[in-house]
Amino acid sequence: MISPVGTLAASWRRTEPQLGIRLFDLKLGKELGMLGGKYDSYPMVFSPDGKTLYADSYDENEMKAHPGQLPGYIRSWDVATRKVTRIVARHDDHVHRLVLSSDGSSLAFMSPSPPSRGSDSNIIIHDTTTGAKVCQIPAFSLTGSFAFSPDGQKLAVATDGKSPREGSCVEVWDIAKEKKLRQLAPGPFRYGLLMAFSPDGKTLVTSGFDRLNDKEHRIRLWEFATGGERFQLSGHTGVIESLAFAEHGRKLISASHDTTALVWDITGSWADEGKVKTTDPGAAWKTLATADAAKGYAAIWALIRTPARSVAFLREHLRPIQPVDAKVIAKLVLDLDSPTFAVRQEASAALAKLEGVAEADLRKMLGGQPSLELRRRVEQLLEELESLPAAQLQKLRAVEALERIGTPEAEELLRTLATGAAAARLTREASASLQRLSRSDAVMPK
Repeated sequence: MISPVGTLAASWRRTEPQLGIRLFDLKLGKELGMLGGKYDSYPMVFSPDGKTLYADSYDENEMKAHPGQLPGYIRSWDVATRKVTRIVARHDDHVHRLVLSSDGSSLAFMSPSPPSRGSDSNIIIHDTTTGAKVCQIPAFSLTGSFAFSPDGQKLAVATDGKSPREGSCVEVWDIAKEKKLRQLAPGPFRYGLLMAFSPDGKTLVTSGFDRLNDKEHRIRLWEFATGGERFQLSGHTGVIESLAFAEHGRKLISASHDTTALVWDITGSWADEGKVKTTDPGAAWKTLATADAAKGYAAIWALIRTPARSVAFLREHLRPIQPVDAKVIAKLVLDLDSPTFAVRQEASAALAKLEGVAEADLRKMLGGQPSLELRRRVEQLLEELESLPAAQLQKLRAVEALERIGTPEAEELLRTLATGAAAARLTREASASLQRLSRSDAVMPK
C-alpha cells in the first residue's frame, strides 16, 4: 500500500517473529520499522495526506479468548510516531475492504452479515474523528466494490447479485439518509466488478465481464446524476485490477491482468459519432435535455470544443435561480393538503418548478405527522427532484461543460449562477464547480 503523497509504503507481514505492519520510506529506500503491537492485519488504507494509516487488525490474545471468532479492530495509526491514535471501529468477523472518503472524514468497510439480516454482507461507515457509526448499507457479495462520491455524501455499491443469474448491479446510496437513491442499468456486469469516480463526481466508471467466457473486460462510464450509460470502452483481455482518472478527468488509466496498462481519451471527442456532430451551441443545448446519457455526454463535449461560442450562448440561456419568499413556499406546502383538487395540483406544479428551493420545507413536512395522502404527494415531489426533470438536467449538464471549459468567461458565468437561491441544485452545482476550479491542483487545462 503506497501513500497518496507517494513517499511512504506499508506492507503486511504474517511470519513470526515480526507479525504486523511494516512501514517504508520510498525516498530513502529503507524500512522505518513496525507499527507498534503484534497484530495480524489486513486490509489497510492511508489518509489523503499520508499522515495516518488505517488498518484492520486482530489481537492474538482476544482470538485465544474467543475461539472460533475473529474479534478485531480498525485502528488509526500516526505514521510519524507509529502509534495508535484511535480505535475507529470494532467487528466480529473478516473485514474485506477499507475505503476512505476523499477528505478522510469517513471510513467504509465491508464485513459479513449474520444470516438473519437477509444479505451476505454489510458496508459499514464510521466517522474517523469520533469513531461513531454513520451508516450501514446491505450488500449481497463480499467480492463487490464500493466508492465514495468526491463530496463524501453518497456511496456507489457494486455487488455480484443475490444469485449468479442476476449478475452484478451498482446501487447509489445517500449516506446521511441511509437511503438507496437509484440503481444503474440492471446486471451491467457479471464478473470482476471494479469502480472509480471522476474528480468532479459527474461520472462513475465501472469494469467487468458481461459473461464468464468473455474475452474482453469492458469499461463503462455512467452519468452519476441519472444512472444512464455514457459510453463503453473495450480492449483488455484480462481482469482489470485498477482504474484511475488523470488530466482532471480527461483521461482514464486502466491496469489489467493481461499485463497492460491502457490510457483512454474520455473527452467525448471520438465518442460522439452518430450522436452529436454539430458545432452549433444551440443544437448541443437542446440535446443536453435528452434522457439519453450518451447523447447528453456528447453534447457536453460539443460545447467544450467551441468554448468562446458556447459560453456566449449559455450566458443568454442560463440564469441564477431566484430566491422565493419563505411565506410563499410555506403556503404552497400547506396547499398540498388542501381539500380542493385544483389547489393541490397547482401547488404541486409550482413546487416542482422551484428546482429544489423548497426541498428543506418538504422534508420538514415529512418529519411531522402528515396524513397518508399528504405524505404520498410530498414523497412524489421529492422523487421528482431526485430524478432530474429535463429542464433541470439540461442546466446541470451545461454547468459540467462550463467547468470543463474553465476559461475566465466560463468561471464568470459560474459565479453568476452561484448567486442564486442557496438551496437550488443549480446554485450548489455551480458553487461546487467554482471550488474545484479554484484549487491549485485542479486547474483545468486550457
